[in-house]
Amino acid sequence: MYKIGFIDEEKTQIQHFYQTFKNDFEIHQFELTQDAEPEGLIRETFAEHLDALIIDFRMNGFFGYNGDLIVEKLNEINPFFPKILLTSFPLDALDFVDDPNIVNTKDIWSGDSVMNLEIFIKKLNRQIRIYYENINDNEEELKVLEEKRKTSGLKPIEEDQYVKINNFLNKVTGQNRDLPKDFYSQATNEKLDILIETTEEMLNKLTEK
Repeated sequence: MYKIGFIDEEKTQIQHFYQTFKNDFEIHQFELTQDAEPEGLIRETFAEHLDALIIDFRMNGFFGYNGDLIVEKLNEINPFFPKILLTSFPLDALDFVDDPNIVNTKDIWSGDSVMNLEIFIKKLNRQIRIYYENINDNEEELKVLEEKRKTSGLKPIEEDQYVKINNFLNKVTGQNRDLPKDFYSQATNEKLDILIETTEEMLNKLTEK
């Protein structure tokens, strides 16, 4: 069972959320105060090892900001982390997010449509599962590339993939793993040296003018 958090300023909404999803997810309830900052809520999200974050869009002046700012700050740290902006004002919310797919309406728990609720639960479970599968796939590919790097060396296109995977895993794990000092092949280093040399020559010519 995945562990999810719900950020909302109204205690009745928090309780409603808990009662609706308690049999499908482990629910983390945030103890909100009016001086809570997005960064603190995000730190709590990762400290509690949550698998997804559900955020109310309109906070009605409680924080001095709306849920889209929490989404923005979360994306700065880990843009891949599963998140949903839950709102009664979807048309307003869509104007403030880069990814419209994260916006969902609160009518999923109105009781009018059991199907909508089941779809929401399935979508959230799938979103979380894909997130972890993506991490696992990248970790496995990195192991293969690392082994090849140590034995026969990597081609330039494989070096690019190695860097891309390393950057992705740094984002999702919160780690800052530096590339090995001997990462780049001799051929790539020679190309970088030539590029630097050419750039310096161009700058010198521009300076002379």
